[in-house]
Amino acid sequence: MTNPIAVKSVARGISECDPIVLMESADKTRRLVFIPVIHNNPKKDWPAKGAFVYQRKLKADEWDKITIEGESLNRLKAGEGYKLELDSHALGELIGGLMDIEEIAEQVKKGRTNTTFVPSRADMAPILAKLIENSTDEQITTELAKLGRDQAVKINDLILHARIRSALKYWEEHKNDSTEENWQKYFSDRPWILSLLCPEPIIIMKSKMYVGGTNASGSGGKTVDYGFINKNTNNTALMEIKTPVAKLLAKEYRGIYPPSWDLAGAVTQVQNYKYHVLKNLPALKEDYGVFDAVNIPTYVITGNTAELTSDTFKRSFELYRKNLSGTIVLTFDEVFQRLRLLLSD
Repeated sequence: MTNPIAVKSVARGISECDPIVLMESADKTRRLVFIPVIHNNPKKDWPAKGAFVYQRKLKADEWDKITIEGESLNRLKAGEGYKLELDSHALGELIGGLMDIEEIAEQVKKGRTNTTFVPSRADMAPILAKLIENSTDEQITTELAKLGRDQAVKINDLILHARIRSALKYWEEHKNDSTEENWQKYFSDRPWILSLLCPEPIIIMKSKMYVGGTNASGSGGKTVDYGFINKNTNNTALMEIKTPVAKLLAKEYRGIYPPSWDLAGAVTQVQNYKYHVLKNLPALKEDYGVFDAVNIPTYVITGNTAELTSDTFKRSFELYRKNLSGTIVLTFDEVFQRLRLLLSD
């Protein structure tokens, strides 16, 4: 994909463009480029001409500081010639670059010069990154506010889709990660994913939230992975994050499969945190501000339904989690499946 192309007017009806890089050495000290020049002449069928230039520089030098001297073809003697060999990559860059120049020439005809164009085949990621790097949040917000409603909605949808695709890619690459801290950090950095899991409009009140339990010696304190607060009612919710490789089921017992120690332990753990919140509510309100604790909903994210390879496994798992009181169990793949479904809407 091509990069943005700067165009500078150098004379009436003549504009120079950034070089089209055809080949470049790995150490960035040698390259072959085609330097296009646009002629805004309605009598000409093709709007541009140019020159092939082979350049060499020191690593510390900039390409635009290199003096370009052409070799006159008039010096050739009979029987002599110059050979310029292009591989398939260079030919592709040349053809694509000329297509960009033709597209840009149409804009130059309309009087647009001394500017930077973004050809339709440009790689947008570095362009957007540069825009964000060189602009303040206020500048970007101000410009976005100038957009029409439909354009603003489209940008919002595109950003959401990009975030979801990034999350799904992360899941595919890390579904075997067995480190709880990694997953807790991942979700802490992306609280929007957790907010999609709960029916209430919640935000993270505190990660690694202390809920009490300290004994007389100062040890034994309990910290839940996430404490949430409902933005409308101030009611709290608690969540524990385990890992995708945590087991869901234990060995068979009389034709069924009970919950694993991982799963049962996580559920008991989060319910114990709920108990401590209710027990220490006045003190916790002093620490965290106004929040309520009405029938506190609790959540556990653990395991992967890929483990459930038979109908018996699936039934055993559902019998357990659907009969829990006040605790919702979700597996990691279910979390990311919810995101995937958003893309299909």
